[in-house]
Amino acid sequence: MVDEAVKQFYDEFLSKRMVNYRIRGPNARLRAAIELVKPLVKSRTAIADIGCGIGIVSEAMAKQCQECHVYGIDISAANIEYARRTCSEPNLTFISASVTDQFEKLEQVAKKPFELITLIDVIEHVPEGDRTKLFSDLASISGQSCCLAITYPSPEFLDFLRINQPEEIQIIDNSIPLSVLIDEVEAGGWRVYSTKHVLGNQYIHAVFVREVSLDFRSVPPSLLRKITTKVDGYLFKPHRKIKYGVRPFKG
Repeated sequence: MVDEAVKQFYDEFLSKRMVNYRIRGPNARLRAAIELVKPLVKSRTAIADIGCGIGIVSEAMAKQCQECHVYGIDISAANIEYARRTCSEPNLTFISASVTDQFEKLEQVAKKPFELITLIDVIEHVPEGDRTKLFSDLASISGQSCCLAITYPSPEFLDFLRINQPEEIQIIDNSIPLSVLIDEVEAGGWRVYSTKHVLGNQYIHAVFVREVSLDFRSVPPSLLRKITTKVDGYLFKPHRKIKYGVRPFKG
């Protein structure tokens, strides 16, 4: 059952915090998240932005790839209403739902497997006991080439906030060591692709994939590469053989 206290918190969070990201512009955290997902968007046809808030990252992905369709999902009906009112991209759909308790709403719109799923500063707000099932559920509606991009505050940064800025801590704000996140995501059917710490170790960015490519076929050389190899062989290789060739050792 959807936690009404959590819904109310994020409904109220709209006017307390979220709307400022539109009035003042995205902060460094959101800008870094957008830079993370931009190379992943490409020409993927179906993208799910889980915990989309007021749709800033959803909108950025929809603008980047007009042939894609982006689905923004958030537990807060107030956030979703605001996103629908302020985002006008035709390839963008917003859904009010809790992905841990109302996953069927996301399944209903998944007419084709998702090729990119993003959780931008969301996973720390998901109850600990629900995380592995969520990753498994997301795998069930994703294609084999799907990427899963996750950003969240580092445990060290959350510890700092709890001591120095406790007003910044949200209703659910779990500290998640990267090793724990990797174990949970892999248990849900994904494989780690890349991880990094950003913004002075305040945030962790992690990308996971359904399958790791193991295509070891050689790439045919280009015409220019063939020509330069020929020229090098005729003009410079004899000189290198004289200079670098092994001579009899005189010990």
